[in-house]
Amino acid sequence: MLDSIIFSKTKGTLEISVSVYVFKENDVFIAYCPSLDISGYNTTEEEARHDFEYALNEYVKFQMEHDTLNKDLERHGWNS
Repeated sequence: MLDSIIFSKTKGTLEISVSVYVFKENDVFIAYCPSLDISGYNTTEEEARHDFEYALNEYVKFQMEHDTLNKDLERHGWNS
């Protein structure tokens, strides 16, 4: 799967498709997206995925509010 973030100006939506790896380390589940360097963690896989979604939403919200999404994606190695 190719990671992608698509912003639809006509619909005012953002479509995100990224690889997320879930693994267990000791007693903690971690959901990690290497292409954005974002992770979530918790004691169950479902809760780790939920924490990841929250972190991703906060990341996007912050980047959009500060108009820095493209610059940050480039910093993570994405091409425009």
